[in-house]
Amino acid sequence: MKRRVIISAFCLLSYLLILGSCSNPNDPDVQNTPVKQEELDTPDTPVTPVTPVTPVTPVTPVTPVTPVTPVTPVTPVTPVTPVTPVTPVTPVTPVTPVTPVTPVTPVTPVTPETPVTPVTPMTFTGVGALQEWLADQPENTAANPYRIKVTEIDLASNTAVNLKGLYAALSRYVALDLSDCTGEKISNNKSAGKAKITEIILPLNLTTVENNAFEGCTELTTIDMPGVTTIEHLAFYGCKKLETVHMEKVEAITNTTAKGNGAFDQCKALTSVSLPNATEIGKLTFNGCDLLSTVNLPKVATIGEKAFAGCKKLASLTLGATIPELGTTVFAAGNPDFIYVPASALSAYKTTTKANWTDLKAKVQALLAG
Repeated sequence: MKRRVIISAFCLLSYLLILGSCSNPNDPDVQNTPVKQEELDTPDTPVTPVTPVTPVTPVTPVTPVTPVTPVTPVTPVTPVTPVTPVTPVTPVTPVTPVTPVTPVTPVTPVTPETPVTPVTPMTFTGVGALQEWLADQPENTAANPYRIKVTEIDLASNTAVNLKGLYAALSRYVALDLSDCTGEKISNNKSAGKAKITEIILPLNLTTVENNAFEGCTELTTIDMPGVTTIEHLAFYGCKKLETVHMEKVEAITNTTAKGNGAFDQCKALTSVSLPNATEIGKLTFNGCDLLSTVNLPKVATIGEKAFAGCKKLASLTLGATIPELGTTVFAAGNPDFIYVPASALSAYKTTTKANWTDLKAKVQALLAG
């Protein structure tokens, strides 16, 4: 707008200057031009006074505009695929925190034992050959005895060619099979060789084990007496490792001495005894058998004085329908936990007036059927 005003003013000023120069009397062109009469006679048209031009306010110079940097065209944005609305998740019920378990110390796997191949016993007739063979064998231990079967020895004869000679030949640990020997009894012998015996099988025809017969068999763990009916006092005295005794036909374990120890006195490894046919148990028979816990005496009629003295772990005693006669202090170190009897005899036991039963009647219970 200011620019137009300036141009208009400039044009007007130029016009006036031109007009002024045309009316100058000193201009030769004017002086030489004749004036016509008509022109003289024509009155002059009054000149309209020129309106004074308003002075133009100087225009402030326009600051040049900084050229605008062209804008880089924007790459069109690829339309976003609409997101499928998410199905709201059902809130999960908070789980009660589990108390941390103390880690278990891993158990070291047990190495499976290699099955032991059954060893066929070496068989010897008489004691001479046995003695020579054993002398040539390496030293062994009670846990690994030589298995020996001996024939044609009279166990009732305590001579050098029979029982005495047998014990003398035992220079190594042995498990003895005497099932083919002879004799109705095995005699008393205190030979040192008995300490080398770990197991014994007696012949079926042998019926009596005499007093002290196996005293000193300190490594004996098992004995099988298939035909024995009578065992005398001290027969197994001090056999501290004896664990298993097969004596199904035994009828009496006697002790006729005034102060002698019983047949199984101090057999501290013995845990269980079954005497299904025994009617008599002599005094001190199982004295000091610390681990003895169960005893089966279904036919017993007499139990001698202190027969189970020192049997601190005796838990159960099974008896038959006949109430046995008891010696004094049969259970000196404490009565068994329970005494089991046939249900048909329970009342008789509970009301018996026999000697030494007073403190035991409360422990009597009926055997379960079957």
